[in-house]
Amino acid sequence: IEKEKLRKDLRLAREQAIKYLPKELERLLDWIATHVILNMPYDLRGVGEMAEEYGDRTVTVDEMRKRRYAVCRHHAVMGQVLLQIIGTRSKMEKGNFPEGRHVWNFLYKESPPLIFDITIKSRDQNKKATFPAADRRPGHYGPTPDERNHYKIVHN
Repeated sequence: IEKEKLRKDLRLAREQAIKYLPKELERLLDWIATHVILNMPYDLRGVGEMAEEYGDRTVTVDEMRKRRYAVCRHHAVMGQVLLQIIGTRSKMEKGNFPEGRHVWNFLYKESPPLIFDITIKSRDQNKKATFPAADRRPGHYGPTPDERNHYKIVHN
């Protein structure tokens, strides 16, 4: 991700962080989720077509934003960039769901630790993208071991 291309997002995220943290973290996370979804709507078919076009080549988040579609891994990458900019201690986690593979963000320094899954909100704007990690359902949000994770974040 080229920071120059994200300058507007970074400025907006910082403004929101100053405005809401630490008293309204949930509201700030909701703003981040909404912002990511508006810039990169969930579109499994569009991402599939792009995967066929690009093959094994790296696709940047900038390219995904230009094409205006994404799936969970793109949401999580963009979410992670914004979470780091506002100073939240978080990481991306990858795992398996009954429906297949999935990627989300894990805020591990919060009390309680939180799951931040932008994809939840992309499917229903009325739902929250966060919930306590202790509320994970069996078979959901269980991270895979690092050696089985194949997504890479490359910074330019």
